[in-house]
Amino acid sequence: MLEPWDEVLIREKESQSCADDVETIKTTCAKEHGKRHVSECSECWSRLVNRMRDRYLNSATQEWFSGRRLFLQELDTLFAQAHEHKIDLKAIDERIFEQKQEWFREKVKNMGLQAATKTPSETRELQQLLNDKGIPVEQLSSNLRGAFRDGLVNNEKASNEFLDRLSNTKTPQERNEACVDIFFQPTHDPDGAAKAQKYIDMVHNGTPVADVISAMLRDRQTSKGNQDQRQALEKKLEELRRAKAAHEADKAKKAKIRQEKADAAAAASEPDFPLPPCAFCSKAVNTAGFVPCYICLVLSEHYRLQDEPIVFCSDDGPHMEAYESHCKTHHCSSDQECRRLQDEDVMMDDGSSIDPVFCQECVDVLKLPSLFCSAQCFDANFDMHCDRIHKELDDNEIGQFGCVSLSDATREWEQKTGAFNV
Repeated sequence: MLEPWDEVLIREKESQSCADDVETIKTTCAKEHGKRHVSECSECWSRLVNRMRDRYLNSATQEWFSGRRLFLQELDTLFAQAHEHKIDLKAIDERIFEQKQEWFREKVKNMGLQAATKTPSETRELQQLLNDKGIPVEQLSSNLRGAFRDGLVNNEKASNEFLDRLSNTKTPQERNEACVDIFFQPTHDPDGAAKAQKYIDMVHNGTPVADVISAMLRDRQTSKGNQDQRQALEKKLEELRRAKAAHEADKAKKAKIRQEKADAAAAASEPDFPLPPCAFCSKAVNTAGFVPCYICLVLSEHYRLQDEPIVFCSDDGPHMEAYESHCKTHHCSSDQECRRLQDEDVMMDDGSSIDPVFCQECVDVLKLPSLFCSAQCFDANFDMHCDRIHKELDDNEIGQFGCVSLSDATREWEQKTGAFNV
């Protein structure tokens, strides 16, 4: 997997190559065909539009637009219109710019920047910044740089110099040295670099920077506690092993439930909302029979908190493995305080872990997809959840809200829209 800065360098190289080719086409057309503008020459205009189209629709490398199927389909249509002189290329450039801004917002929101904050108040401020869709991307980028500036270097300037330096490196050793200079700042902070010598050596030895950062986070967590805390972490790991074992025991039961729901969906009327492609194989989904993620379905179609639901076109082995993998991305909002981790045996006995719940205030008022593994877990951790998230309502208003189960939210959506019976 490429490092992020490698993706930037590749993107710049591909963009420059496209720009050079376009300029060559214009120059050649003016010399050989004598046209005032390349758009007046059908042959050269086709070459120019096709070259720009290939930059996005036939890119050989993974870039920010890769995998954005609907956007690429839209671009294909726009380039076809440009070829026929129905729109100009400036309109396409503006659409690409808008989509790239949207991609940037999604990227920074999913980078896990909260782990780099030092206090709960910083975490809340960062979360509010990431959730503010009204702030321009340029201001968002500037605010993020300011939030993580260490006071020793200009982050933007250092990043630009780092990319320039990487593009000119000729050996792995030069590349590793550039990474050490940007991430550990030995010139600006020699004391800090000395404390991080272990990680500097890892970079010098060729360990990917992402793995070095993971090691730093693990070591940071370990150093926070004494021996008792380390034993507590071991206990947590054991609880996670028990949770995994319980999950494996539950697989057959959940598979039966999914099959029953899929059969019911196939027998009912077709959904009144467009289905996206299969999340595993990207094939079109047959509305007569498919496997949805019910959490995503409710968040997308009922609460409107995500763009589209996640669905799978088949219940065969590979698709169900992908389904299981996707379900693991829905984490309990209680984090490490989750009751399922605290006392798995109790949760299995009363069966409450089967039906997750949403925080009603979050989904209805704050527009946040706060999910808990059970109503009991929600009740046990609600005060902590309020301290983290609920800051816009006073105590009296908070008391008016509770939780709503996934099954109740699904049923409410069905009754409201007349959608198929899931």
